[in-house]
Amino acid sequence: CVCVSLSLSLSLSLSLFHMPLERVRETIRRRRQEMDLKNIRFRTFDRRDGFSDIISASDVVHSTTALLECDNSTSLNLNTSSRGSSANTSSSSSPSSSPDRSTLQTTTAMTTSPSSSSYGDLQDKEDEMRWIERFNLAYDSLRRSSKVTYRHGIARAKQLQQVVFQMATSVIERKQIKCAGPFRYTVLQNLTTAESTFFVQPRILTRLAKFIVSAYRDQGRWTGDRALPYVVCVPNEKRNTHLIVGVMCPKRFEVERNYLGRAFRITADELEAKYKHDRFDAAAIELSTKTTPTQFFSVLMEKLQG
Repeated sequence: CVCVSLSLSLSLSLSLFHMPLERVRETIRRRRQEMDLKNIRFRTFDRRDGFSDIISASDVVHSTTALLECDNSTSLNLNTSSRGSSANTSSSSSPSSSPDRSTLQTTTAMTTSPSSSSYGDLQDKEDEMRWIERFNLAYDSLRRSSKVTYRHGIARAKQLQQVVFQMATSVIERKQIKCAGPFRYTVLQNLTTAESTFFVQPRILTRLAKFIVSAYRDQGRWTGDRALPYVVCVPNEKRNTHLIVGVMCPKRFEVERNYLGRAFRITADELEAKYKHDRFDAAAIELSTKTTPTQFFSVLMEKLQG
C-alpha cells in the first residue's frame, strides 16, 4: 500500500530528528532493507568554520528553499484532524491561487492572454513584497554569521515536508486522483486557511505533485504505459483564481522534458481565459475563476490527445 509505505518512511524520518549522528547512521543501516530505502546516502560538500558545526551543501539548499517558499506568516499546522475533508477532487468551479515570485525580475516576465486585463493588482503587490522579504531572508541565511536564520530554515524545511506528506496521504487515501485520458489530475478543495496560503505557491504545489508521482512510481503503479503526466489544481478564494501545475512521470533518477507549460498556455488561449503565466515556473498557470477546472481540463485533454 502506498500510504503504508509513506507512513513508515515519515515515522522513521521523524524519529531521527533528535538522534546523535552515530545513532542515526546505525538506525538507517538497520532499517534501510526493511523499508527498501535505496540510495539514502549520497555525497555532498561540507563547510566547517573552525570548531563550529558542520554544514552540508544539501542542508543549505533545503534551508534556503524553505525560507523562499514560506514566510513567517504562513502557519504550518501539522494537525491533520483539524483539516477535515482537506483535498477533494472535483470539477466544480472554485477559486484558486497566486503564483509565488521565483525571481525579482518575474514581475516583468508575466504573460497574459490578449483578452485578459490586469486584475488583483493590490494582491500582486502584496505577494511581490512578501517574496522580496523571503528572498532577502534566504539570502541572509547564506552568510556564515547567520546560523540562527539557517537553522530556522532547516526547521521550516522539516515542517514543509511533513505538510506535503500529510496532504499527499490525504489525496491518496481519499482516492482523489482522476484520469482524463492523457493525464491524471487532482483538484484540492476545502483547504484550511493555512493550507491554502501554503499550497497556492507554484513550487510548493509542484513539490506535492512530484511527491505523489514518486510514491506511485516507486510502488510500480505509475510505470511504463501508466506513467502519465499529473496535474494539480488548487483554488485561491483571496484572488478568485485557480493555480494549476503539472509534472511529468519519468523513471526514477531520470529527467523528462515537461511540455505541460506550453499546453497550458494553448488551452487558456483557446478558452480566451484570463491567465498569468510565470516563465520561471514553466508548468504553472494562474487562471481567473471565470474559467472552471472542468472547462480547462476538457480542452487540455483534447490538446494532449491531438
